[in-house]
Amino acid sequence: MCSRRALIVGACLAACLVLAANVRADTMTWLLRDFPPSSMPVAGQPSRGMADEFVKAIVQRWPDAEHRYVVANNNRILALLEAGEPACFTTALRVPARERQAYIADMLIVPPQMLIVRADTLSRLPLNPLGEVRLEALLADASLQGLLIQSRSYGSQLDGQIKARPADSGLHLSASTAHPLRLVARSRADYTIDYDYTLAYEQHIDESILKASLLSLPIEGNSQMLVAGIACPRTEWGRQAILRIDQLIASLAQNPEARSGLERWMTPQSRQRYGRQIEQFYQRRSQPSPASAFAAPPTPPPNPASAARP
Repeated sequence: MCSRRALIVGACLAACLVLAANVRADTMTWLLRDFPPSSMPVAGQPSRGMADEFVKAIVQRWPDAEHRYVVANNNRILALLEAGEPACFTTALRVPARERQAYIADMLIVPPQMLIVRADTLSRLPLNPLGEVRLEALLADASLQGLLIQSRSYGSQLDGQIKARPADSGLHLSASTAHPLRLVARSRADYTIDYDYTLAYEQHIDESILKASLLSLPIEGNSQMLVAGIACPRTEWGRQAILRIDQLIASLAQNPEARSGLERWMTPQSRQRYGRQIEQFYQRRSQPSPASAFAAPPTPPPNPASAARP
């Protein structure tokens, strides 16, 4: 969701992110995305989002560091991780692309994403006998206009199908800050992909979306729960930060306050369907990850040209 804070990201980044050589060892910078209800920064700090409650609990248990927050869009956050800036992203989906880019400490497990459509579009969708959307067939239908957020991951399986869509597909990827759900509600797009808790949140804050009769439908073959966590750059600074963060998350896995953000935004249907898997995840997460999960970054080989100089 766009906010006034997002419009001043450039100035905020210039003030809060400096070169790694100048960052004090006891400074921790958190990268927040304004993307309710996953992350809901208020006045530049975490508030009541699904990840926010965990982040606040981590900060409370990390008193020997100065904690700073930077609100930025997804593209900027990923660029900062790629550049190795000393900062950690609070809502990174665990997918291969992110794992290559950053160390990730698992923190949340969430139900799979759904296809969001208006009720008047339902009859035009390709469905299997179980009522699940056949995404490959949908992406091949140029008469239905879809809208997704550019650079956002929708999970490994869906990302692959989206990338392999036909050239004349009706699906469009947008870098705009306008939420696709709102454009579907206004009939400016026929469908998008998102979580049902995001739909519930948007319906809660926007009566026009509530009145638009939007539906969430399961996607064929997309039943696997998604794991998200905190991501730190693959540098030695990032490794030290993620080791501390991982231990703190493990200590909070059974903490009702830390998990309240997830509970707050789950629909009763999702809680009933996925509650057991969520509890199993947090039982496992009560133990810190093995140190081998955060192997030290490889040492770059010496430059032969430099070594040959007198």
